Amino acid sequence: MWLVLFFIILIFGLIFSKVSINVKNIKIDKNDVDFNIRLNFHLYGFLKMLSFKCNKKGIEFFGKTIPYIKIFKNFEFEKFMKKDFRNFDLKRIRKMNVKVDSARFTLKIGAEDVFITSFLVVFISTYISNFLRKEFSKLNYKKINYNIFPEFNNMAFHLEGNTVLSVKARNLGIFLISNEHNNHKSVK
Repeated sequence: MWLVLFFIILIFGLIFSKVSINVKNIKIDKNDVDFNIRLNFHLYGFLKMLSFKCNKKGIEFFGKTIPYIKIFKNFEFEKFMKKDFRNFDLKRIRKMNVKVDSARFTLKIGAEDVFITSFLVVFISTYISNFLRKEFSKLNYKKINYNIFPEFNNMAFHLEGNTVLSVKARNLGIFLISNEHNNHKSVK
């Protein structure tokens, strides 16, 4: 009896859980990339159960850092690009209902020509605002802040930012199961 009750509570916990992705201090430059990403699994939406940290060195899990070389040593990139990535559908990501809890970033971009730099700044800022409005219906615009600065007469690209994304665990599970199902269909 207690075992059945435990499994029912666990199943409801998984259904009403959420996964949050916290990207802190991401810095992308022309020559360097630095990031700290934390993935948290919250049971019932508030009780933190699992936590992973990803940074330049590797993935940290239970205080132990595993280098990316060990994780991806058997990963076949060409096979992934031919089979999995080609069949990847962005419409299924939209169905996951990813929620942007907060986003703050600064982009400095420049080109050799002043006209090209001005065009890039206007184009990127317009695209970001339209993308956010179209893809994320329930946005708290007070928690989203982005700045795009031109660097005239200088080839430059520098991005800094923080963002917090969350998705319900059941939506993520449905996405992963349907993605695996579609990959098996395409192989046959």
